[in-house]
Amino acid sequence: MYRSILSIWIVMILSIAAYAQDSSSYKKNSLVAGAWAMQFQISSNFQVASFQGTAISIKHHSTKSSAFRLGVDFGSINSSEDYTSKALSNDSITDEGLRDYDRYILNIRSQYIYYPSPNADINLFFGIGPQIIYSWRNTNESSTKVMANSLKENSVGIGISGTAGVECFATKSISFHSEYNLLFSYNIYQYQRWTSRELSETTRKYYEWTSMGVRFGVSAYF
Repeated sequence: MYRSILSIWIVMILSIAAYAQDSSSYKKNSLVAGAWAMQFQISSNFQVASFQGTAISIKHHSTKSSAFRLGVDFGSINSSEDYTSKALSNDSITDEGLRDYDRYILNIRSQYIYYPSPNADINLFFGIGPQIIYSWRNTNESSTKVMANSLKENSVGIGISGTAGVECFATKSISFHSEYNLLFSYNIYQYQRWTSRELSETTRKYYEWTSMGVRFGVSAYF
């Protein structure tokens, strides 16, 4: 947490310094109707990553004060492994088998972004919009002890995300921004497990407030 806060302050200072060095000729920002921007997150070690928890985040301005932002992320993990368990006492094999693991995550977020003072040196903005998160996990295992063991999990979250932040332009086309994000969602979680002896199922439905903390990013306008 402290690293993230320090990163935000350092880059904000660098942004203001870059602006001050060229105070003789004012740099106009790109908060204009028709402007597009690609957004990336800068992590605590100053590496560029996805923004808003999404792999692709793009913003389009309909007016100087109004913009729409869309983020989409899809990830997957697939693995298959043979395993062997041994007893520590005599090094004899106690279990061996095969395990397959698959996981998929889809995250879609859209927001309406409003800038109260788009001509200011440091631009305050607010945003709100829907978000959908879907995750699916499946694990299959067979071994000498358990002939069949299958686990399946599904989770769907639908909610409203809100954001508040500041944006500072180092040049007309490059800006740095930090923002705080909050998500209120309705979630459905399903759990199923099969073994050679039994089947167990669980379904949970719940509401949740999720703080996604402060994130720092850079935007490239075109």
